[in-house]
Amino acid sequence: MPKEILEHDETFVFKQIEKELGKSKQDLEKDSQIVEDWLKTQPHLPEIPSKAVIQSFILFNKFSIEATKQKLDMYYTIRKTLPEFFKKHPCSPEMVLAAKVEYIFPLPKLSKDARRIIYIKINEDYGPESFSFEAFVAHIYNVYEILFREDLFVGAHFIIDCVALQMSHATKLNLMTMKKTSIVSEKVFSNRVASINLINVPPFIEGTLKLVNAALPEKVRSRLEVHKNADDMLKLFSKKILPKDIGGDEESLATLADLWSKKFEEYKTLFDKLTTINVDESKRPTKLVNDELLGFYGNFKKLDVD
Repeated sequence: MPKEILEHDETFVFKQIEKELGKSKQDLEKDSQIVEDWLKTQPHLPEIPSKAVIQSFILFNKFSIEATKQKLDMYYTIRKTLPEFFKKHPCSPEMVLAAKVEYIFPLPKLSKDARRIIYIKINEDYGPESFSFEAFVAHIYNVYEILFREDLFVGAHFIIDCVALQMSHATKLNLMTMKKTSIVSEKVFSNRVASINLINVPPFIEGTLKLVNAALPEKVRSRLEVHKNADDMLKLFSKKILPKDIGGDEESLATLADLWSKKFEEYKTLFDKLTTINVDESKRPTKLVNDELLGFYGNFKKLDVD
C-alpha cells in the first residue's frame, strides 16, 4: 500500500474542534461515556456500538448529548425501514460492481478545516446500464460505516465529478430515492456537509440539478455550487490533497478505489453483522412518536413527493 488510506492528525483535528465548538479531547471522552451508559439502558438496540462510532456521532451532532442519542437510535432503527440502503453488503456481487461503476471514497488527507473530502465520479469504463442509483446511495453509506470506525473528522466536503455523466445516468435518478436520502442525511448524519462541489457538469444536467435541489434540505442546498471546471478545486483545496485525475498530487482515483475495495474486504465480518441486525421494537422503553420517515412505531411511512 503506497499510502495510508486515511491519514490522521489528531492534534490538528482537536485544534479545529476547539476553534469551532470550544470542546476538547477530554470533553469527547467524557461525553462518549455518558452516551455509552445511556445506550446500555436501551434494550431494543441490537448492540452497543464502539467508542469510535459513538464519538463520530457526538462530533456530527456538535456535542449535543440528546441529539447524539436520537441519531444513534435512528442509525439502528432505520436499517429495517430502508433495506435498499442499509442491507447491501459491500462484498456482495451487486455492491462490488457498484464500487467499480462509481468511485466514491474519502481522499486520504484532511482539508485545512479538518473535513474529509469525499470524491464521487462515474467510472468511464462502465456504461449507464451498469449504474444503479440505490446501489450508489448504499455505497456512500457503506463508506461512512468505515469512516465512523477509523476516522476522526468534523464533516465532509463533497466533490462530484460529472465528466462521465450521461443523460442515461440522469434518467435513473428518482425523486423518491432522493427524498429518502435527504431524510437519512438529516436524521442519521445530521447534514454534516460543509460543501458540495459539482465539476465538469454537462449542459443537459440543468434539469436534473433542479430535481436534486428540490430534494435537498435548505442547509445543504445552500452549500451546493456548480463549477465551470476542475481547476476551481485547486483554488479551494490544497493540491497535495487532490487526486492526479484533476491535477493534484494524491494517488489516482483508480488506485484509491482499489485500496477501498480491499478495505471493504477487511471489514467483511462487520458488514455481515450490520446487514442483518435490527431493533426490537417490543423492547423499546419509549415508543416512537409519529415520524416523517418511519411513521408510528418504526413502520415505514409512505412519503408524499411534490
